[in-house]
Amino acid sequence: MTDDNGTPEEHETVLRSEEATVTAILQSKMVASDALRETDRQVVAYRIAEIMVGAKELYTKELPRIAADRAPEEEDFFSELAGLRMSFLHLRDLITEFDEAFMIAMSNQREDDDETADSGTAD
Repeated sequence: MTDDNGTPEEHETVLRSEEATVTAILQSKMVASDALRETDRQVVAYRIAEIMVGAKELYTKELPRIAADRAPEEEDFFSELAGLRMSFLHLRDLITEFDEAFMIAMSNQREDDDETADSGTAD
């Protein structure tokens, strides 16, 4: 979303900042434990960050709104449920993207492990 000047809204900027922070933390842990190929680390870390930030948004923003103690209008509440469905579908897409990226990273890791094992037995 952008404001009237075409710049990102503050909420969107905060979300990107949260994703960047989580990504950096996960990447540093992967480097420290030598997990995954260097090229796979950022993708996997970012996909996890997207899911975590998306889940946080659902819990902290969507849940309080739909659980608020107010008498909902029937059409109003249906719109809330439809919006919630879209949020869930988005989260499902993020999880699918993570799963695909992680499967590729695991395959690459297996290849690297096999090469390391082969070079270790060649001595």
